[in-house]
Amino acid sequence: MQAGYDLATKIIEANSAALIKIAETLLEREVLDGAEVRTLIDGGTLPPHVIVGGPKDGGGETQQVIRPEGGRRLPGLEGERPQPA
Repeated sequence: MQAGYDLATKIIEANSAALIKIAETLLEREVLDGAEVRTLIDGGTLPPHVIVGGPKDGGGETQQVIRPEGGRRLPGLEGERPQPA
């Protein structure tokens, strides 16, 4: 078990600069795709982040919420109510 911990620590320390860059970029963009992460790991930089629907085009700061399709429930949970403690 200690060997696995030591290996993980070694990997994190060896890649700390890339991890810091990824973390800082996530604070700015909130989402990165695989290609963007690979670019950061390889030492590259990403183009400036453009916010679609921002204040410039009148979209405001509202974020669209996508809800899952309704009607699908987990088996065994239909009609059951929690029992009082």
